[in-house]
Amino acid sequence: IRWFDDDEVVQLAEHATVPVINGLTDLTHPCQVMSDILTVEEHLGTIEGKTVCMVGDGNNLANSWLNAATRFPFDFVLACPEGYLPDEGIVRKAEAAGASFMITHDPKEAVEGAHVIYSDAFYSMGQEEEAIKRRKDFAPFQITTDLLAGADKDHIVLHCLPAHRGEEITDEVMDGPHSVVFDEAENRMHAQRAIMATLINSHIDTRLASPSAVGLTEHTAARVASQSDGFRIAGSASSDRPSISAQLASISTKKLTQAAS
Repeated sequence: IRWFDDDEVVQLAEHATVPVINGLTDLTHPCQVMSDILTVEEHLGTIEGKTVCMVGDGNNLANSWLNAATRFPFDFVLACPEGYLPDEGIVRKAEAAGASFMITHDPKEAVEGAHVIYSDAFYSMGQEEEAIKRRKDFAPFQITTDLLAGADKDHIVLHCLPAHRGEEITDEVMDGPHSVVFDEAENRMHAQRAIMATLINSHIDTRLASPSAVGLTEHTAARVASQSDGFRIAGSASSDRPSISAQLASISTKKLTQAAS
Protein backbone atom coordinates (compact mmCIF):
# COMPACT_ATOMS: atom_id res chain seq x y z
CA ILE A 1 0.00 0.00 0.00
CA ARG A 2 1.10 3.58 -0.71
CA TRP A 3 -0.33 6.08 1.74
CA PHE A 4 0.63 9.35 3.42
CA ASP A 5 0.28 8.48 7.12
CA ASP A 6 2.68 5.74 8.21
CA ASP A 7 0.71 5.05 11.40
CA GLU A 8 -2.41 4.22 9.39
CA VAL A 9 -0.43 1.69 7.32
CA VAL A 10 0.82 0.10 10.55
CA GLN A 11 -2.75 -0.05 11.86
CA LEU A 12 -3.87 -1.74 8.65
CA ALA A 13 -1.11 -4.32 9.04
CA GLU A 14 -2.02 -4.96 12.66
CA HIS A 15 -5.57 -5.89 11.69
CA ALA A 16 -4.84 -7.64 8.39
CA THR A 17 -4.81 -11.41 7.91
CA VAL A 18 -2.51 -11.18 4.89
CA PRO A 19 0.95 -9.60 4.46
CA VAL A 20 0.91 -5.81 4.13
CA ILE A 21 3.81 -4.14 2.31
CA ASN A 22 4.72 -0.51 2.86
CA GLY A 23 5.00 0.71 -0.74
CA LEU A 24 5.65 4.28 0.44
CA THR A 25 4.55 6.58 3.22
CA ASP A 26 5.55 10.09 4.25
CA LEU A 27 7.86 8.51 6.83
CA THR A 28 9.58 5.69 4.93
CA HIS A 29 10.08 4.12 1.50
CA PRO A 30 11.58 0.67 2.20
CA CYS A 31 10.81 -0.98 -1.14
CA GLN A 32 12.76 1.69 -3.00
CA VAL A 33 15.80 1.22 -0.79
CA MET A 34 15.67 -2.56 -1.20
CA SER A 35 15.90 -2.10 -4.98
CA ASP A 36 18.66 0.46 -4.50
CA ILE A 37 20.71 -2.01 -2.47
CA LEU A 38 20.16 -4.61 -5.20
CA THR A 39 21.48 -2.06 -7.73
CA VAL A 40 24.55 -1.33 -5.60
CA GLU A 41 25.33 -5.04 -5.28
CA GLU A 42 24.81 -5.54 -9.01
CA HIS A 43 27.26 -2.79 -9.97
CA LEU A 44 29.76 -2.73 -7.08
CA GLY A 45 29.67 -6.37 -6.02
CA THR A 46 28.55 -5.70 -2.45
CA ILE A 47 27.28 -2.89 -0.29
CA GLU A 48 29.50 -4.05 2.55
CA GLY A 49 32.12 -1.43 3.41
CA LYS A 50 30.74 1.07 0.91
CA THR A 51 29.75 4.67 1.61
CA VAL A 52 26.29 5.68 0.44
CA CYS A 53 25.85 9.44 0.28
CA MET A 54 22.42 10.99 -0.16
CA VAL A 55 22.42 14.65 -1.15
CA GLY A 56 19.14 16.47 -0.66
CA ASP A 57 16.15 16.16 1.65
CA GLY A 58 16.01 14.26 4.93
CA ASN A 59 12.81 12.67 3.68
CA ASN A 60 11.26 9.20 3.69
CA LEU A 61 14.11 7.84 1.58
CA ALA A 62 16.71 9.21 3.97
CA ASN A 63 14.78 7.60 6.83
CA SER A 64 14.75 4.24 5.06
CA TRP A 65 18.47 4.48 4.28
CA LEU A 66 19.06 5.05 8.00
CA ASN A 67 16.96 1.97 8.75
CA ALA A 68 18.91 -0.01 6.16
CA ALA A 69 22.16 1.04 7.82
CA THR A 70 21.03 -0.81 10.95
CA ARG A 71 20.79 -4.03 8.92
CA PHE A 72 23.54 -3.81 6.29
CA PRO A 73 27.27 -3.09 6.91
CA PHE A 74 27.74 0.21 5.04
CA ASP A 75 28.31 3.86 5.95
CA PHE A 76 25.47 6.29 5.27
CA VAL A 77 26.05 10.00 4.84
CA LEU A 78 23.25 12.52 4.42
CA ALA A 79 23.88 16.05 3.21
CA CYS A 80 20.79 18.19 3.68
CA PRO A 81 19.99 21.87 4.27
CA GLU A 82 19.29 23.06 7.79
CA GLY A 83 15.65 22.52 8.63
CA TYR A 84 15.33 19.43 6.44
CA LEU A 85 16.62 16.75 8.80
CA PRO A 86 15.41 13.14 8.87
CA ASP A 87 12.94 11.87 11.46
CA GLU A 88 14.33 12.24 14.99
CA GLY A 89 12.91 8.92 16.16
CA ILE A 90 14.53 7.02 13.30
CA VAL A 91 17.84 8.79 13.92
CA ARG A 92 17.72 7.76 17.60
CA LYS A 93 16.95 4.15 16.66
CA ALA A 94 19.86 4.12 14.19
CA GLU A 95 22.18 5.47 16.89
CA ALA A 96 20.96 2.87 19.39
CA ALA A 97 21.46 0.08 16.83
CA GLY A 98 25.06 1.15 16.20
CA ALA A 99 24.50 2.13 12.57
CA SER A 100 27.37 3.95 10.88
CA PHE A 101 26.04 7.28 9.62
CA MET A 102 26.72 11.01 9.50
CA ILE A 103 24.46 14.00 8.84
CA THR A 104 26.00 17.19 7.50
CA HIS A 105 24.95 20.39 5.78
CA ASP A 106 28.03 20.41 3.53
CA PRO A 107 27.49 18.42 0.29
CA LYS A 108 31.18 18.56 -0.67
CA GLU A 109 32.19 17.05 2.65
CA ALA A 110 29.49 14.42 2.28
CA VAL A 111 30.49 13.07 -1.14
CA GLU A 112 34.20 12.84 -0.36
CA GLY A 113 35.25 9.28 -1.19
CA ALA A 114 31.64 8.07 -1.51
CA HIS A 115 30.93 4.98 -3.62
CA VAL A 116 27.21 5.69 -4.13
CA ILE A 117 25.72 9.14 -4.68
CA TYR A 118 21.97 9.28 -4.21
CA SER A 119 19.64 12.02 -5.41
CA ASP A 120 15.93 12.64 -5.03
CA ALA A 121 13.53 15.40 -6.05
CA PHE A 122 13.67 18.56 -3.95
CA TYR A 123 9.89 18.45 -3.59
CA SER A 124 7.46 15.55 -3.88
CA MET A 125 3.74 14.87 -4.06
CA GLY A 126 1.87 17.21 -1.74
CA GLN A 127 4.78 19.68 -1.52
CA GLU A 128 4.07 21.63 -4.71
CA GLU A 129 3.22 24.78 -2.75
CA GLU A 130 6.70 24.65 -1.21
CA ALA A 131 8.45 24.27 -4.58
CA ILE A 132 9.76 27.86 -4.85
CA LYS A 133 11.19 27.89 -1.33
CA ARG A 134 12.61 24.40 -1.68
CA ARG A 135 14.35 25.20 -4.98
CA LYS A 136 16.12 28.07 -3.23
CA ASP A 137 16.99 26.11 -0.07
CA PHE A 138 18.26 23.07 -1.99
CA ALA A 139 20.12 24.88 -4.80
CA PRO A 140 23.58 24.20 -3.24
CA PHE A 141 22.69 20.49 -3.07
CA GLN A 142 22.38 19.88 -6.80
CA ILE A 143 24.31 16.84 -8.08
CA THR A 144 26.85 18.18 -10.60
CA THR A 145 30.06 16.88 -12.13
CA ASP A 146 32.00 19.38 -10.00
CA LEU A 147 30.41 18.01 -6.82
CA LEU A 148 31.17 14.43 -7.85
CA ALA A 149 34.86 15.19 -8.37
CA GLY A 150 35.49 14.27 -4.74
CA ALA A 151 33.68 10.93 -4.90
CA ASP A 152 35.34 7.55 -5.40
CA LYS A 153 36.56 7.18 -8.99
CA ASP A 154 34.27 4.18 -9.54
CA HIS A 155 31.21 5.71 -7.89
CA ILE A 156 27.68 5.17 -9.15
CA VAL A 157 24.84 7.69 -9.21
CA LEU A 158 21.31 6.70 -8.18
CA HIS A 159 18.01 8.57 -8.41
CA CYS A 160 14.66 7.06 -7.45
CA LEU A 161 12.89 8.91 -10.31
CA PRO A 162 11.10 10.81 -11.62
CA ALA A 163 13.84 13.43 -11.78
CA HIS A 164 13.54 17.18 -12.21
CA ARG A 165 16.50 17.65 -14.51
CA GLY A 166 18.31 20.90 -13.89
CA GLU A 167 17.10 21.05 -10.29
CA GLU A 168 18.41 18.24 -8.05
CA ILE A 169 20.59 16.72 -10.79
CA THR A 170 22.08 17.95 -14.05
CA ASP A 171 21.63 16.33 -17.45
CA GLU A 172 25.36 15.77 -17.60
CA VAL A 173 25.28 13.60 -14.47
CA MET A 174 21.94 11.95 -15.19
CA ASP A 175 23.13 10.78 -18.61
CA GLY A 176 26.78 10.37 -17.65
CA PRO A 177 28.95 7.25 -17.37
CA HIS A 178 28.46 6.89 -13.62
CA SER A 179 24.66 7.00 -13.77
CA VAL A 180 22.82 3.70 -13.26
CA VAL A 181 19.38 5.22 -12.66
CA PHE A 182 17.63 3.15 -15.32
CA ASP A 183 19.07 -0.12 -14.01
CA GLU A 184 17.85 1.09 -10.63
CA ALA A 185 14.37 1.70 -12.04
CA GLU A 186 14.29 -1.80 -13.56
CA ASN A 187 15.38 -3.29 -10.27
CA ARG A 188 12.23 -1.96 -8.59
CA MET A 189 10.42 -4.77 -10.41
CA HIS A 190 12.93 -7.46 -9.44
CA ALA A 191 13.13 -6.37 -5.79
CA GLN A 192 9.36 -6.10 -5.52
CA ARG A 193 8.97 -9.60 -6.96
CA ALA A 194 11.42 -10.95 -4.37
CA ILE A 195 9.61 -9.24 -1.49
CA MET A 196 6.24 -10.49 -2.66
CA ALA A 197 7.55 -14.03 -3.25
CA THR A 198 9.03 -14.15 0.24
CA LEU A 199 5.86 -12.93 1.93
CA ILE A 200 3.52 -15.06 -0.16
CA ASN A 201 5.59 -18.18 0.50
CA SER A 202 5.60 -17.40 4.21
CA HIS A 203 1.85 -16.81 4.19
CA ILE A 204 1.14 -20.06 2.31
CA ASP A 205 3.44 -22.03 4.62
CA THR A 206 1.63 -20.67 7.66
CA ARG A 207 -1.76 -21.70 6.28
CA LEU A 208 -0.55 -25.19 5.31
CA ALA A 209 0.98 -25.68 8.75
CA SER A 210 -2.35 -25.06 10.49
CA PRO A 211 -3.32 -28.21 12.45
CA SER A 212 -7.00 -27.62 11.72
CA ALA A 213 -9.34 -25.42 9.75
CA VAL A 214 -9.63 -22.91 12.58
CA GLY A 215 -8.38 -20.16 10.27
CA LEU A 216 -5.23 -18.08 9.96
CA THR A 217 -6.17 -15.43 12.50
CA GLU A 218 -6.69 -17.92 15.35
CA HIS A 219 -3.72 -20.07 14.35
CA THR A 220 -1.31 -17.14 14.24
CA ALA A 221 -0.13 -16.01 17.64
CA ALA A 222 1.46 -12.77 16.49
CA ARG A 223 2.32 -10.72 13.47
CA VAL A 224 5.98 -10.12 12.83
CA ALA A 225 6.93 -6.47 12.32
CA SER A 226 10.26 -6.31 10.50
CA GLN A 227 12.75 -3.88 12.02
CA SER A 228 13.96 -3.09 8.53
CA ASP A 229 11.17 -0.55 8.40
CA GLY A 230 7.80 -1.18 7.02
CA PHE A 231 7.19 -4.82 6.20
CA ARG A 232 4.33 -6.25 8.24
CA ILE A 233 4.06 -10.03 7.90
CA ALA A 234 0.98 -11.91 9.06
CA GLY A 235 2.26 -15.13 10.60
CA SER A 236 5.78 -16.38 11.20
CA ALA A 237 8.13 -17.19 8.34
CA SER A 238 9.24 -20.75 7.71
CA SER A 239 12.83 -21.23 8.85
CA ASP A 240 13.84 -23.02 5.65
CA ARG A 241 12.55 -20.30 3.33
CA PRO A 242 15.18 -18.09 1.68
CA SER A 243 15.42 -14.59 3.09
CA ILE A 244 14.44 -11.52 1.10
CA SER A 245 18.14 -10.87 0.51
CA ALA A 246 18.56 -14.40 -0.87
CA GLN A 247 15.56 -13.91 -3.12
CA LEU A 248 17.05 -10.66 -4.37
CA ALA A 249 20.37 -12.36 -5.06
CA SER A 250 18.66 -15.20 -6.91
CA ILE A 251 16.59 -12.89 -9.10
CA SER A 252 19.60 -10.65 -9.76
CA THR A 253 21.65 -13.68 -10.86
CA LYS A 254 18.88 -14.83 -13.22
CA LYS A 255 18.63 -11.32 -14.61
CA LEU A 256 22.34 -11.11 -15.32
CA THR A 257 22.38 -14.60 -16.88
CA GLN A 258 19.50 -13.72 -19.18
CA ALA A 259 21.21 -10.47 -20.18
CA ALA A 260 24.44 -12.31 -20.99
CA SER A 261 22.66 -14.82 -23.19
